[in-house]
Amino acid sequence: MKEVELLSHQIDFIQSVEPAFLGLVGGYRSGKTHALCHKALYMSLLNTKEDGALLSPTYGMITRTLVPTMNKILYEIGLKFTHNKSDGYYEITFGNKVRRIWLLSAENFDKAAGMTLSWFGIDEIDRMTLQVATDAWKMMVSRLTKGEKKQGFCVSTPEGYNWMYQFFEANADTTRRLIRASTYDNPFIDEDYFIQMAATHTSEQLEAYFYGKFINFTDGNVYYPYDRAKNRSTETLAKHPHAPLSIGIDFNIGKMATIVGIIIGQVPHIVDEIYGTQNTEALIREIKRRYPNRQIKCFVDGSGDTMRSDFTSMSQTDVMQLKQAFGTNNVHHYKGHIPVADRIGAVNQKFANALGQRQLFINDFMCPVLVRCIETQGFINGKPDKSGDIDHMPDALGYFISYVWAPTKHRSKITVLV
Repeated sequence: MKEVELLSHQIDFIQSVEPAFLGLVGGYRSGKTHALCHKALYMSLLNTKEDGALLSPTYGMITRTLVPTMNKILYEIGLKFTHNKSDGYYEITFGNKVRRIWLLSAENFDKAAGMTLSWFGIDEIDRMTLQVATDAWKMMVSRLTKGEKKQGFCVSTPEGYNWMYQFFEANADTTRRLIRASTYDNPFIDEDYFIQMAATHTSEQLEAYFYGKFINFTDGNVYYPYDRAKNRSTETLAKHPHAPLSIGIDFNIGKMATIVGIIIGQVPHIVDEIYGTQNTEALIREIKRRYPNRQIKCFVDGSGDTMRSDFTSMSQTDVMQLKQAFGTNNVHHYKGHIPVADRIGAVNQKFANALGQRQLFINDFMCPVLVRCIETQGFINGKPDKSGDIDHMPDALGYFISYVWAPTKHRSKITVLV
């Protein structure tokens, strides 16, 4: 085997074998998955008889992240191995012994039932829901039955006060150890990345995603960076009679929520709203009445592609009606659902990023319902308040902003606005 250069927190994580349970929480690109794979190999070397297992939140993350990282490391250090893709495991040769590393996802962690393991590791555990993470962890712990050095370990970017916080800090004890790493700890990242991160995240988001701190994203006001004066737009449709319109829509029977935006120099300005139309058909008529001879692009909830908001017929879904009215290529939505936290985060970083830049503006005179909801929507039991229909207009805004500006991992297709 060859020597490899690792960061100090990675070495600490890999060589810390005394705690029964070990965690590494860190910012983006702080080398968490790299450390996890090296740790898996180290634990396989220490345990001469029993197998180990690595678990990711989804099967897709196994193939996109875990396997490429493991393959790269194995080639770098020169270990002989085979990867059985169909059955989901590695067989790795250490001298005269062969150790197996199983690859599981949170979607099928129950496959660990019956396994005898000496160790297990979980990648990005905070990307799971609290319940799934708890159930997966309990299952894996129950399989730690034999081995010279038994240990359960995990790595993750912190996602609020989720599983990592609950397990390692809120319920800390002598069997548990948490190591924290910052993106700044990685000297191989160029300065442009830090500037890009600051421009596309709020200061609170950077505390979590840069410095690896546990930050409460489910307390106070949902849209906390919004400032009515600082995010005020004086733009109007009359000032831009030929500008294409970007329309965000939240489907609700009798309470259709719609925001109307224009993009000026890649900066969105919300300049009108429509609230309370009965159904999609009525909304389409109102849009055509208000904005004749305009280019229309709609951004909607993906669930509208499978149902009608008025529940009267399944012959034409809400999305189908919009496509018929405005053109197939002018109606956009995610395939499935973007996580609510990511949708809200996309809006918040446009309201104000970590550099203090504001890149989303609202004409509060023309959009009083939207502004009232944004200024007053808080959290109830860690989730955005939906009482009094306060969520519909911000959701409509979020479908537009998150589709155009959120990370591409959520997109089913990309639209370019002119």
